[in-house]
Amino acid sequence: VKVIYYNKSSTLVPSDLFDNKNSLNYLKYNTTIQINDLAANDLILDDEVNNLYIPYTDINNFIFERFKAFDFYHYSSLILNKFSKELIDKFSKKVFLNVNDRFVDILYFDNNKLTFYNSFDYNSSEDILYYLLFSFSELNIDPDKIHLACYGLIDLQSELYELIYTYIRNVELIEPEKIDGIDSNILKSNILLTKF
Repeated sequence: VKVIYYNKSSTLVPSDLFDNKNSLNYLKYNTTIQINDLAANDLILDDEVNNLYIPYTDINNFIFERFKAFDFYHYSSLILNKFSKELIDKFSKKVFLNVNDRFVDILYFDNNKLTFYNSFDYNSSEDILYYLLFSFSELNIDPDKIHLACYGLIDLQSELYELIYTYIRNVELIEPEKIDGIDSNILKSNILLTKF
């Protein structure tokens, strides 16, 4: 049994700087912490990074009572590991855009190392473009030279794709693998179904 926490409430800490006693302190700047919360962490990217998050203890207790043994993860741990394995030598720098129904994830790998990861809420395609171009600007990424791989709620006919392609030349759409009995729109909107 696997439980995957699917929210934006996580933070990354390099393993060299990680101290388990300070887990909640790492999270306090981007997550609402309650007095009884405990932090969990996933060791990812070849044990170089700790992904900290708050698991829901009520859910974990329920699953434990029912199944006795289970694993739980934060979804960002899974996508970071998955996308890092999709890097190939000819693209030493690559950006991944994962479009969910309420927020987007932007990941940037430079020489096969994670350099940037963040999630942003959005209301329109223009919001996504803004966050993408703002991230490019902050990271000194040239939109004409970077390879952008998009996953999720985006396709060739979408307004979002047209908008992104206006500003970024090397855009790839990653199509979800087909699963019999599951609608393709559901697969596009949930990377976890097709990748894990």
